[in-house]
Amino acid sequence: PLELDAITAEAVRQAHDEWLEPGSFRVRTKRPDKRAPLRSGAVSRHVGAALVAATARPVNLKQPDRTLWIELRQDHAWVWTVHRPAIAGLPVGTAGRALLLLSGGLDSPVAGYLAQRRGCSLDAVYFHSPPFIGEASRDKVERLARRLAIRQGRLSLHVVRFTEVQQAIRARCAPRFTVLLYRRFMYRIACAIAGEQGIDALC
Repeated sequence: PLELDAITAEAVRQAHDEWLEPGSFRVRTKRPDKRAPLRSGAVSRHVGAALVAATARPVNLKQPDRTLWIELRQDHAWVWTVHRPAIAGLPVGTAGRALLLLSGGLDSPVAGYLAQRRGCSLDAVYFHSPPFIGEASRDKVERLARRLAIRQGRLSLHVVRFTEVQQAIRARCAPRFTVLLYRRFMYRIACAIAGEQGIDALC
């Protein structure tokens, strides 16, 4: 609750539970919602004094061993003592869905990761061409897909057998155009999958 006594009691409880090693501390209070009736400086001073009394720890505002954070909202407050860095970016799914053309190289999983950071939820497509490409490559792509799935909970991997397309292109086209035509057909197949799945973009 957005009450000074409740905030102070929660701060003291968390300090007792989380701060197991001796050392100094500070209190950092923010008031992003200016409609909150409490003032950040007053809250920091009050809570800090209560923590000194409850824990006998010294205050160090510049280089503390521990920090207690408080955020004041319009009708409630957040209090925490553990601050962990996380992946930056937008929540996955807020920018729609994208189909990632995933290979075993470096560029495509990085592109997928960056798309997730911008809020895209991913499906993936992998073009498998046995015997030109071995099963180890497919296994690597599946591991990459599982890795990308961690951030969004679930990722569908579409495996397309591409051998026949490659053979047809190599039999009918000049060698200097083969790689270009491989890519063109990969994009056409990916666009068809995206259309069937209601996916907004390729990456």
